[in-house]
Amino acid sequence: MVTDGKSVLVELVRGGRSPSSITRADEAQILRACSVEVDQRQERIRAHLQRGAHRSARRTAVDLRGALAARAKALFCSLPRALRSHPFLSGAEEADLRERRWACISDGLGRVGDLTSPARYTLSTRAKSIPGQYRAIYEFGSIDAARQRLIRSSLDPFVDFHPSQFMLRQTGQGRGRSAVSKSLLSQLPRLTSDHVFVQMDVTKFYQSVSHSWLEDNLPLPKDIIRSQVHVGGMAVFPVRDNVAARLGIADSGAFEMMVRQGLPTGSALSPLVAEFVMSKVLGELADRHAASMSGLFVPSLHAYSDNLGIFVRQTEVDAIVDLVRGAFASSAAGPFEVTAARPI
Repeated sequence: MVTDGKSVLVELVRGGRSPSSITRADEAQILRACSVEVDQRQERIRAHLQRGAHRSARRTAVDLRGALAARAKALFCSLPRALRSHPFLSGAEEADLRERRWACISDGLGRVGDLTSPARYTLSTRAKSIPGQYRAIYEFGSIDAARQRLIRSSLDPFVDFHPSQFMLRQTGQGRGRSAVSKSLLSQLPRLTSDHVFVQMDVTKFYQSVSHSWLEDNLPLPKDIIRSQVHVGGMAVFPVRDNVAARLGIADSGAFEMMVRQGLPTGSALSPLVAEFVMSKVLGELADRHAASMSGLFVPSLHAYSDNLGIFVRQTEVDAIVDLVRGAFASSAAGPFEVTAARPI
């Protein structure tokens, strides 16, 4: 009997195994084998990039997007909630759920690789902390979500994070909120009594990203970028009246303006693309203004998504905020607007 995860997956695709025959052990082995293969392909891309072999890296990324293991992993991670495992199921219920899960994955393996088919989304809203204001949320079906994860797996090795980024960049202290908090705390012993902390926010960062910049700079084919990355080439299901009213897009002209630029919030791919954009803007800022910031910029700036924070001397606050605002406003990836809170 076949026990190797990749072999089980291949037999499932070829019809030698049925979804009902996939056991819990089979499922675990398939997922493990898929993850290992994706990791190995990503490492090959990174190795090509380190040697400066960018064409080879792009070809390897194409191979990754076409790999059975990568497609299966993306589909599994994008399963509808109703097909995901959860506790309190009997053995028979879990077996039935697993059969339906793998029938869904098997059916999607051929469709998920079509990355030039426009993603389709439903537009909804989420209330902001400010009363009466709402954020647009793009909701995608499981196949489009899997396509986004498939593209993300091939794009990840190409993202050269700026040292100040913490949301997705792996550091010695991990990544995410805990990493940025630890890094900020580590700065404290080096500060003097005249230092303050300035927090800045890139207003509507996702909505402000230039589509043409993405098409010129992302290491992906333009037809994929237009169909799956930015909102310009995607298809929208009819927008409900209450959603249109909350977002102020009741007339078609306002909606067209909304989708003329920006990344879709709710896409599994958008956070990585946003970090790619942010890394480029921060790199330009550091290169252009490091001398003006007296060497304080690089070690002190912290970026978490579209939030920026920096320790500076009280006398430098206005100059540094102006420099940051100017760099974001003049970026070809935007332009972007930066707001600053009162220093603390």
